[in-house]
Amino acid sequence: MEIHQKLKFWYQSASRDLPWRHTSDPYYIWLSEVILQQTRVDQGLPYYYRFIQQYPTLQDLAKAHEDEVLRLWQGLGYYSRAKSLLKTAKEVQRLYHGRFPASYQELLALPGIGPYTAAAIASFAFNLPHPVLDGNVKRVVSRCLEIQRPIESKAAQVEILTWLNACMEPSDPAVFNQAIMELGALICLPKTPSCSACPIQAHCLASQSGRPTDFPIKKSKPAKRILHLAYALAWNNGKIAIQKRGSTGIWANLWELPSVETSEPAEINALEEFFPGLNTVVYRSFELPIHLLSHREIRAQVFMFKTQSKASHQVEWISPDRIDSYGFPRILTRFFEEHEDVFRVPLPTEFLKPDNGS
Repeated sequence: MEIHQKLKFWYQSASRDLPWRHTSDPYYIWLSEVILQQTRVDQGLPYYYRFIQQYPTLQDLAKAHEDEVLRLWQGLGYYSRAKSLLKTAKEVQRLYHGRFPASYQELLALPGIGPYTAAAIASFAFNLPHPVLDGNVKRVVSRCLEIQRPIESKAAQVEILTWLNACMEPSDPAVFNQAIMELGALICLPKTPSCSACPIQAHCLASQSGRPTDFPIKKSKPAKRILHLAYALAWNNGKIAIQKRGSTGIWANLWELPSVETSEPAEINALEEFFPGLNTVVYRSFELPIHLLSHREIRAQVFMFKTQSKASHQVEWISPDRIDSYGFPRILTRFFEEHEDVFRVPLPTEFLKPDNGS
């Protein structure tokens, strides 16, 4: 029995029941693929349901405001995906009247759609024979072939695609792609592969040699750069200050508490440029859990204080009960969730204690 048939039989009995597998609508398929980039299925599933409820068609999404999309995306991270989602929807609406093109090349030409997503839409929505190449698939094939090159290299990608094209039956590409992705998600795991349960173990060189976890070979990653942040939880007449981040850099276009990047662990004095005279105010400080991004390690402090002066930078003063109306990065939404008590009005009496720290 060939690899394609083995994967198909295994997939039919062992695959997870996921909503986007019950549709050939390219909009829902595309939406699921964008959400699941850099995101686990159990984490992304609630967001998928929220998006299709809020925007049941691509035309609905294309009409949305960026702030609305970012707020709905809040907590998923990698916010550039949300902005790209909206940009792509608007382009599909403009060029194709809200219907995705049925050609791999036309899909690939759309902004925000790369080779993987184009192949996923082409095969799952239109049953075209284009292999998908996500992290799970790369891991499976690198082990089957014992690829000796770094998995990120172009030569390795060509070797993997050649193998996939040779194994895939052109008449049934959707099932093949779903099956090999599912195999990587459930069986061929990064650290603990279940080789004895794998339907294509007989075709896997790494399993036969007893060293599947030696593959894929990866380039060493550079050390993460540490970024220190000082956040201001500034109160004025029962309202707090927030600001919108710029259009570039991390968390672009999201809202945040006024912040300053520092080279050393943050102190309240770093926020003087926003709120002059901080050296005389009573404040509380909160050290946030270390927040990891792909190339950065964020170490942040939140400084809470009262002020009667206007901020020297552009900020918006809002009632704390309106926080959920804005899109904030996860580092702050986690703080809001864990410290709901600090948003009571009037401020908690313990805030008035001159402890200069919590």
